[in-house]
Order: sequence, then structure tokens, then C-alpha cells
Amino acid sequence: MTDFEPDWPPDPPNAEELEALCTQQARASLALGRLDGLLKHCPPDIAHVFAAKLVRDTLTAALTQESHSFTEPRFAIWFAGLAPLSDEALQFARSARAVSGQLLAELALSRWEPLAETAIGFQAAFLAFHDANDAQAREAIQDSLAEARTIIASLPTAPLPFTGLEILRHGIAKSSHFALPERAHDAVQLDNLLLLVERTRPPSPRWPLEIAFGSYLRDCGLLSAALPIAGLIRQAIVNDSATQTRIAEAEALESCLHRLRNTYDQACAIVAEIQTYFDEARATSRAPQLYALLRAFGPLRSAQIEKLLGATRIGVRTMLASLAKVGVLNPEIICGVKLYSVRQKTDLRSPSIATEAETMAFSKDAIDAYDSSMADIDQLLARYSPTDNHTE
Repeated sequence: MTDFEPDWPPDPPNAEELEALCTQQARASLALGRLDGLLKHCPPDIAHVFAAKLVRDTLTAALTQESHSFTEPRFAIWFAGLAPLSDEALQFARSARAVSGQLLAELALSRWEPLAETAIGFQAAFLAFHDANDAQAREAIQDSLAEARTIIASLPTAPLPFTGLEILRHGIAKSSHFALPERAHDAVQLDNLLLLVERTRPPSPRWPLEIAFGSYLRDCGLLSAALPIAGLIRQAIVNDSATQTRIAEAEALESCLHRLRNTYDQACAIVAEIQTYFDEARATSRAPQLYALLRAFGPLRSAQIEKLLGATRIGVRTMLASLAKVGVLNPEIICGVKLYSVRQKTDLRSPSIATEAETMAFSKDAIDAYDSSMADIDQLLARYSPTDNHTE
């Protein structure tokens, strides 16, 4: 347990602020309950596609926080070991390989089996160039991950996540790894003028905390799977009003949960595409599995596919030939090496009015899943008592 009192200002929030806070926290709680309802009833095929998309999204989010600048195609080329992540000289960014390697190692320890299995596979398929400062960066990142686990482990479990977020904010402010560096200025002489110019501050990446916070939500019984919550902790979230800060924290959580829900929906769409494109494929064919992998994570080279699917070179060629036969394979030669991606087929019929009406009719499974999700939400919100000493 943690001795902590909410940081209400000397003058309590007015009725308008309090209503805005309660509304935003309720919205975030609803998004949390809906996502949890989906995860509790997630089929294995969707879970693994969802996990592959999570791995990629978490990697790119962490690299962006570390001040690396890159495009989506360049990320794929770099991950395949064909070029550096960026051609620019970066002042503060830590080794991209060290960041990604340690992140994958952390995800491989996830208590959600699909995510752990997927991360382990991508560890083997990670072919990016080694950087000169890999060892030093790896040690610093390991320290950050260890401190993140310690901070998150100190958060008291609660029926809703908002007190945990508030305590986490205070913990970040005291952290040597995650607090923003102090502002510093350099004196610049310009003719007869002496100007003070604010020195560029190094980044303060919080992705280790965002990975660990998913475990906190699971421990609180709020999510059935410990998912990385990329983008949860924003550096500009603190302002002069404690109430507005708490509103911003709830908004950030809701935004991240909606992003995860969208990722889940995309995974469902990929599985639906497989059922459409490969309905006549043999039961032993692994082409659908390769299609899902490439759609979820992005372009890969043959050597990576072999490691991820545990297939031989001939086996990979057979799978690629099947994708080409279906008309979804998109090979591209980069630095003399083929990178394989897939595209959605363009020959699917446009939905007619009748088809749209059929699509809008919910199946029994969909209705049952919705009812289950709403029951989870009701149970979640029922755990909140308005007589608590602080608003959750």
C-alpha cells in the first residue's frame, strides 16, 4: 500500500470541473470495460494477429519516443537488416537496436501467452544492424525497465485505474529515469546583445512504464490480458490545475484504449479476409498463417519468415506461391533482397444494398459477446462507490 492523498488544490474544484472529471473518467472506464469484454472472449486466431500488431505498434511508438525519425517502409527495411533506421545524425536517441531488443525481451515475459509467444518469435526474426553504442544503451534501458517495474509494483490495486495514474505521475516526477530534465540555457552573444537560448533537452521516454502499466490493470482485475498501453504517459499532461491534470490523464487512457480497440478490430478484419481468400485452401496449408503475419506486422524477408513460422526455405517458398496464386502477394526488392508484403484483393464485389443490410444484421455470437461485454462494464462500474474520499 502507498500513503497517498489526491493532490486536490487548496480550493476544491468547482461543480463544472468536477462534472467534467467524472464524465471523462466514466468514458475511460467504459472503454476499459468494453476492451476487457472483447479480450475475455477473444478466439486464438484473432489473439495472435492482435499480438503481432501490438508488437509492431509498441516498437514504433517506443522508437518515436526515443527521438528516432523514420517512415513505416523504412522501419520494415531496418527490421529486416537491410538499412539503418534513419540516415540522420541524432543527438539524443539511444541505439534503435538496443531499444527494440530490450522491448521485445520485455514483451516476451508477458503474462498474456499470445503476446509472449509472438514477441519470442520476433526476437529470432530481428535482423537490424548493430549500433556502436549498443552495449551502453542496453544497460541503460535495462535500468529503466527495472525501475518501471518497481514503480508500477508500488501502485495500490483499486477498482478503477485513476488513483494509480495519479500516484504514477508523482512517481515519475521523482524518478531519475523518467522525470523531464531541468531546463538549461546557453548564453549566445549577438553583436552587443547577450541572449539566453534554452538548450534542447534530451527526451524522457516512458515506454517502459507504459508496458508495465498493463500488468497493473490486469492485477486490478480491469483487463484480462496485460497489454502495453503505448502513448499513455504524456509529457505535457501536467498543468497548474490538479483537476485538469486528472482529466487529461483520463483522456489519455481513453484514447489509448480506443486505439487498442481499433487494433483489435483490424485483427478481426484480417481473420475475416483469411476466411474469404483461403476458403478452398487445404487444411494443412500454412499460407493463411503467413498472410496474417504479413498483414499484421508488415513486410518481412524469407529468412525472417522461416524463423517466425518455424518453416524451411522450401516451405516458405510454397507458402509464398500460394499467396501469389490467390493474388495478394506483393514482393519488393530492397538492397538486392526480396521483402514480402500482402495486399487486400481488389476483385471483391462491392457490397450491394442487400449485402449491406445483411452485414448490419448482428449474429447470435456477436449479440452474446456484446451482452457479455456490457455485463463486464456494469460489474466494473458497480465496484465504484460515490462515497469514496476521492473521485475515481
